[in-house]
Amino acid sequence: MRILLIRHGQTDENKQKCYLGHFDSPLNNTGRQQVEGLVKGLEELETRGVCYSSDLLRSVETSQIICNAFSLELKVYPDLRELHFGDWDCHTYDELNEKHSYSLNQWISNPFLYSPPNGETLAELGSRVDRWVKQIIFSNSGEDCLVVSHGGPIRWILSKWLLHDEEQFWNVENIRHGEGLILDVDVARNIWKVKGNI
Repeated sequence: MRILLIRHGQTDENKQKCYLGHFDSPLNNTGRQQVEGLVKGLEELETRGVCYSSDLLRSVETSQIICNAFSLELKVYPDLRELHFGDWDCHTYDELNEKHSYSLNQWISNPFLYSPPNGETLAELGSRVDRWVKQIIFSNSGEDCLVVSHGGPIRWILSKWLLHDEEQFWNVENIRHGEGLILDVDVARNIWKVKGNI
């Protein structure tokens, strides 16, 4: 089966290089333009199937632009949300490093164990993304899936399912806003391959 894995378009917080988790920010003008450009790339792939999206607005808006272009069915799943950054939402690395350097560096060194204050660990994010993969991807009859999500869940999918090593989370090359990857998945053998960029 083919998975088109897409990162939502840019928001104002993304532009400002803030951590952006569950704060429900819309796309900005650049983000909408990015997605319109993405639609042109998807036309060449004869996009079909179902679009699965995080329930956060920036992801839903991205999905709606794509679904409207190709008459796709949209299904929304909270499990595809970005990591919950808690009290760090909408703050930059520099701001946090100045005021909370110990807890920030503790989290960066071991995000599986430590979480942002009032947020979630990487293990918790991974647990819900894995639940979605097993529920949707491994019960799929072979039709294409278009998945619109965020940097964290995408990194998790690429490290855990493509490389079979979630410890590679920080090392995988992520998808930029409003861009995507084409994955080919042999569900029976759990073999995932990158087939190209969108």
